[in-house]
Amino acid sequence: MSATPEARKRAEMTAKLDAVPAELAAWRAAAETPPLDKHQSQIRRITTRVETLAGQIRDDLDNAGDGLLGEWTKFELLILDLHHLWDFFRAKFALRYPPWLRDPLIAADELVWACYSPAQRAAIESGGVEPAAVREPPLTFFGIDSTPTALSRHSVYERRGDANRLYTEEFAGELRSLPVPVIAMPWHQIGHLPDLLLLAHETGHHVEDDFGLTEDLRAAAVAGLTASPDPDWWLPRLGETFADVYGVLGGGAAYVGALAGFLAAPVATLATEPAARNYPNSALRIRVALAALELTCPEDPRAASPFAPGDHALSRFDGDVTPLVESLLTYRFPVFGGVSLTEVLSFRSLWKQAAIDAVNLADEQRRLEGGNPRGLIAAAALRFADDPEDYERSKAGPRTVAEVLAVQTAGPRFRGGGRPGPNLDEVDRAAALAQYHRLAEAG
Repeated sequence: MSATPEARKRAEMTAKLDAVPAELAAWRAAAETPPLDKHQSQIRRITTRVETLAGQIRDDLDNAGDGLLGEWTKFELLILDLHHLWDFFRAKFALRYPPWLRDPLIAADELVWACYSPAQRAAIESGGVEPAAVREPPLTFFGIDSTPTALSRHSVYERRGDANRLYTEEFAGELRSLPVPVIAMPWHQIGHLPDLLLLAHETGHHVEDDFGLTEDLRAAAVAGLTASPDPDWWLPRLGETFADVYGVLGGGAAYVGALAGFLAAPVATLATEPAARNYPNSALRIRVALAALELTCPEDPRAASPFAPGDHALSRFDGDVTPLVESLLTYRFPVFGGVSLTEVLSFRSLWKQAAIDAVNLADEQRRLEGGNPRGLIAAAALRFADDPEDYERSKAGPRTVAEVLAVQTAGPRFRGGGRPGPNLDEVDRAAALAQYHRLAEAG
């Protein structure tokens, strides 16, 4: 006896939908072992949400009754949207498989985690964040952006997630609310390790977002700008200013050098450059980074930097820089238990070893002695700044990446290596269900 068209269509839709949880289970299993074991908590949380959404579609499909032939295209588009949503992260995890892509991504992930985890730990230990609200470690990936870019988990993902191309409204909001922050890196950074230090700046954006620092940063800025000719000028640019300060806390003098290289331009161009809507101009950004270096690593000879810019179009704000930076560094943040940024993260204990390893990198026979990815990558950047030709000759970049991989600790990156428990599974299921029902009712 031949099956009815409706029965065939129902079997087809069911098979297409069932492929989603089957694939998600395979990714969770793969995260038990290298190369994805470091991403265990990220994969678990994302797949839990996507699988919950798939379950909701399955319930609706089962309840479609005899009218399925008239609405099966709706279910097919929902399934495609589900794949679109998951693919935003699936493609990034897949980059961890080819070794020639995996190794530089590990170096990037380790650097970002070394800059991010001290803030997460301080907030957890002080009770500044609820356990269920603890964010996942940031995920780095290569993309077509020309500069590193932080996309916060509650920010707008549309441009990179192509949410405008989703077939249905159900998942546009979910793409913006997934619980993992990401940092896009230009593909060309795969060939130039020193640029990874710019990720410390992007990590600063996630720290501000994840731990709710914006109002405290404004309070610190207001306190530090009492003598400013125009304190309000800094406020819309405060997020980028803080991120440069955080970059110095993460990478020390090497971050200043990487920033100066990133902003390099003819003197005449720098002298006339205006400010952008959200950024100070390049001269002020470098002055901010130098001030942070001088205040946090005063013993480092590189704090007396040749990068200091001359007169520029916004020189009237030069006098604001040191008091503003000092106020940001000394402000007591409630979310971190009332301690300052320098008590959360600092390069002061690492700069000497980074300087030693910068020298060690000049000789292929010498081993690197530092065990911190921040110090190791800073050493490579210092070696490049001192002698770009020798940096290439001595294979400083590949040797540094190899050392970062060698000192990498085993296990996932989450609350010191723990796996998210059932409470977070419940949080993610509830979030996905609420999202689906809200949008379904609105539609």
